[in-house]
Formats: sequence, C-alpha cells, structure tokens
Amino acid sequence: MKILGATAFLIVIALCKAEYSVKQNEKLEESSVKCIEDLELAKDSDIGKKFRYGELKEKDDVAKKFITCAMQKLNFMNEEGLILEDRIVEFLADNYEETMAKDVIEKCAKVQKETVAEKATAFYDCFFLRKSFDI
Repeated sequence: MKILGATAFLIVIALCKAEYSVKQNEKLEESSVKCIEDLELAKDSDIGKKFRYGELKEKDDVAKKFITCAMQKLNFMNEEGLILEDRIVEFLADNYEETMAKDVIEKCAKVQKETVAEKATAFYDCFFLRKSFDI
C-alpha cells in the first residue's frame, strides 16, 4: 500500500513539473528566431531561451522589444496591445492543465500600461510570477 501511495505521489509531482511539448517548443523556437532576426540581435543570443522560461529579468529596451515581438509572433498579443487570452490558453493546453492556465492568463491580461511594449512586459512578468505550474 505504501508503494502505491508513493507511486501516485511521484506521478502527481511529474505532472506538475511539465516541460513544453514538441509542438510548443517548435512554435517558441520559430518566434524566437524571427524576433532575433527582426531585432538584429546576435544569432547565438540566449534571449529566446530566457523568454521561454520567464528568465528575462533585465527589462531594458531590447528585452521589452523581444517580449513584444515574441508575443505578437505567437499570436498572444495583437498590434494594439490586446492580450489574446484564448490563443495563449490554447497554446498552453497542449501540455498543461487548461483551467490553471486560464486563471493566471485572465488575471494577467487585465494589466494596463501606456505602451504595447510595457503591456507585453507586464503580462510576461505577471504570468511567470503567478503561474501555479512549472515550465
């Protein structure tokens, strides 16, 4: 009985410590490559990897432009700065619990900022701060 309980516990832990799916990784890589090119960054820049995992802590102009570019290339945000909640939920639902994703996205999409880049950055920070699942 103890073994069954321990096994169930480990399965729950494994489900909570998810990684992006192959499909998600492909989309993230594609948007990163395009944004690195569009922003004329070094091809070996690690900004795309940092973006994926919420590790873009420095919020200089380059980081803000990259976050905005990536969110728009992924169709997570339109040109006017509107967060496209359903598109983000759909993207995450490929490998994460939809309800958990929806809750944090709804909260973070309400952030109001003056510019599109500020809104994209505020959403990004909010999402990675408040999400209740591991990426």
